[in-house]
Amino acid sequence: MSAALRPLRTSGERRTHEKGAHAIQRLHEQFGPAGAVILIVDDEPTIIDIVKLYLEDAGYRRFVTTTDPTQALRLVEEASPDVVLLDVLMPGLSGLEVLAAI
Repeated sequence: MSAALRPLRTSGERRTHEKGAHAIQRLHEQFGPAGAVILIVDDEPTIIDIVKLYLEDAGYRRFVTTTDPTQALRLVEEASPDVVLLDVLMPGLSGLEVLAAI
């Protein structure tokens, strides 16, 4: 299929986007935006920016972010976030390893 005819999102990408939107809605319903601190750990700064945009649209304003997974535990201790969003595949330390340590 030529690039001009290719859909903007594949069905898998659309499902992933929809799951993310539902997760954000559940987060909003459970904690509400007022005062909630969200820690975002991803080795890709662009992904952090995109996640923040979605969450900001839902009313969240307090973020702690890092592209270095080795800093996540320190940030959890310092910021006491209400929610931690982790990338699973990161160099050096996976999101699952960070989760296990938390």
